Amino acid sequence: MPSEKTNPERWRRLETIFQQVDEAPDEEKAARLESLCEGDMGLLQDARSLLRAAEEEENFTRSYVPEEPAELQETNVGRRIGPYQLERLLGRGGMGAVYLASRVDGQFDQQVAVKLIDMPLASDLFREKFRQERQILARLSHPYIARMLDGGVGEDGDLYLAMEYANGLPIDRYCAQHSLSLRKRIELFQAVCSAVRFAHQNLVVHRDLKPDNILVLEDGTPKLLDFGTAKLLSPVDAMTEGELTRQGFHSFTPQYASPEQVLGHPISTASDIYSLGVLLFVLVTGALPYDLKEFTVAEMVRVICEEQAPRPSAKAAPGALDSDIDAIVSKALRKEPEERYASVERLIADLEAYLQGRAVAAHQGSFRYHAVKFARRNKLALAASTLLGVSVLAGVGGVLWQSRIANVERRKAEARVEDLRKLSNSLLSEIDEAIQKLPGSTAAQRLL
Repeated sequence: MPSEKTNPERWRRLETIFQQVDEAPDEEKAARLESLCEGDMGLLQDARSLLRAAEEEENFTRSYVPEEPAELQETNVGRRIGPYQLERLLGRGGMGAVYLASRVDGQFDQQVAVKLIDMPLASDLFREKFRQERQILARLSHPYIARMLDGGVGEDGDLYLAMEYANGLPIDRYCAQHSLSLRKRIELFQAVCSAVRFAHQNLVVHRDLKPDNILVLEDGTPKLLDFGTAKLLSPVDAMTEGELTRQGFHSFTPQYASPEQVLGHPISTASDIYSLGVLLFVLVTGALPYDLKEFTVAEMVRVICEEQAPRPSAKAAPGALDSDIDAIVSKALRKEPEERYASVERLIADLEAYLQGRAVAAHQGSFRYHAVKFARRNKLALAASTLLGVSVLAGVGGVLWQSRIANVERRKAEARVEDLRKLSNSLLSEIDEAIQKLPGSTAAQRLL
């Protein structure tokens, strides 16, 4: 039986409320929302989350559609900030822009990626969020996380962050361009998982894990980028986060966002595990589990929160993926956070079990499943054991056969001995009778 949150009738009612409130004038929205929910506090909370998600989605879309001519986006190129000179724009989104820059203070030559707040009227809260990103990167030293090299305040008061420049391709494009095998894709994904695990161990949730934030260098080393939307697992950050949400700061990409993210519910490490599940789905199939391009915001939320993701094997080439990959991805993509992997460590362990041919925890297999896995993993040992068993059985059979032959020969010998005994007794009896019939045999016997 479906839960209240996944009940189709409830979703239809929620979407109707959303559409009616969204069309209402701003000054009437609050009153209309409370009227339509008719005192159902759970419905009221979900409707508010849905409206907030719609507003954030609008801000998100607007932030990625440039409203200025392309040449004006390069305004900062050539500018010096701190010891660095900005050379070209690498990318922008949300509240920041990232530039390729070179150190020009004469100390040493170095290319870096410099991130600036890209909002002329950025509030103190946005600036605080930027400072928090610097603090997060300062505590994350891992071979698969782009390092923070420097940070400070420019002469005009702009905050900047200098990071390791990762000259690579998004992980999905890298896999496709290099035609990586399934094993190589999973091994690369495991490396990314180790970076996310390290962040979680340092109480950091990334919250925007997607291919564009995971670049792979030419030598195959992945680099996890953009902790601008990351969240520290602390009460203080939770308060700041709520205020940023009210100001329209969009902290996720819908296609990779977990149900709790799109509903505005509390975020934990389980949200990153969901995003990793989407990423793994993309890497092994080449497609997203959901196509959200043509959906309204209400439909997008409904699909993410209610619709079951397809099995990866259904979107891949026939026979390319097996039930174990389906089970691993499906567990990571569970709607309820507590139903997903308890940690990234557990996800890594299941992937390692899959690569080694062992049973995966996500697969609720029968005895036959575990037996087949054991057999596939120990082919040589089982073959040797089988050969040894056959040899032993052959040896035992040979001994038994020889024993049977010996018993037959023994019985034949005993029969011959018995025949000889009978023959001997018969001859003696005949001789005795012949002696008795000789003349004088009676007198001779008497004399004796």
